[in-house]
Amino acid sequence: MSLKKTVGPLLLAAAALGAASAAQADTEVLIRPFNMTLNGVEFYRADTVLWEKDGGSFNLDSALLFEHNPWGPGAWGDEWGSVEAYRHGQLVGSKDVTLQFDAPPTRYSFNWTDIDLVLFRSGASSDGTFLAVSDMVGAGITQAQTVPEPSSYALLLGGLGLIGGVARRRRQR
Repeated sequence: MSLKKTVGPLLLAAAALGAASAAQADTEVLIRPFNMTLNGVEFYRADTVLWEKDGGSFNLDSALLFEHNPWGPGAWGDEWGSVEAYRHGQLVGSKDVTLQFDAPPTRYSFNWTDIDLVLFRSGASSDGTFLAVSDMVGAGITQAQTVPEPSSYALLLGGLGLIGGVARRRRQR
């Protein structure tokens, strides 16, 4: 096996890793922001906010919702919350949700298109409960991207050097 055949694919993988880590997300998720104005919408409190920070829009098809209760299971009954969608500062969709405290996450469908801000709010926030959101699905939503640590790059370069050394020794024999 030639050095080009061995190292070439690894260099392509390293370039792809670098490009993926440098990619900027268009959407951003904020956890428990207070007293903010985003995309023309002023709000006092939300548990989770998904917003388009570059002036574009996205679709929200569905999301997993979970009501966290710091007081332990069975402290209260069901909890209500609301999810609101905005486009250019105008409310274009809302949905009331009912969740049991500390029950498994529930997938809710929204099917909202061309929006730039979504507010997820728990019905009760002063008592420490909050509406947790995960696995948001829709066109234009970028999930949080992990950025490799410098040690990951060092490990990659060390592995490439090791493969190159092995290939060189084989070629010399």
